Amino acid sequence: MERKLYRGIMTPSMLVAITPGLWMLIDRWDPYFKTATWMHIKLTLVILLLAYHHLCGRFLKQFSQDKNSRSERFYRAFNEAPVLILVAVVVLVTLKMPA
Repeated sequence: MERKLYRGIMTPSMLVAITPGLWMLIDRWDPYFKTATWMHIKLTLVILLLAYHHLCGRFLKQFSQDKNSRSERFYRAFNEAPVLILVAVVVLVTLKMPA
């Protein structure tokens, strides 16, 4: 079930979100974005979310092989990380900090 969720829903959803985002970034790239600090921070946070997705896949493999070595408390904190990153992305885009 978890494998279906990861490979059948999460990964395609990630690709559906990333593709138009990259397209808009490339299509509208201008000198402003090269100096816009908020854009660089936002892109760094998006890359962190991609790393988080990859790490979820690694944890899924560990669980399927029954090699989990982390506590329940770790996974509770790990589960909150993307929420905090997404909130930061939304705040950055909304406020658009000056360069």
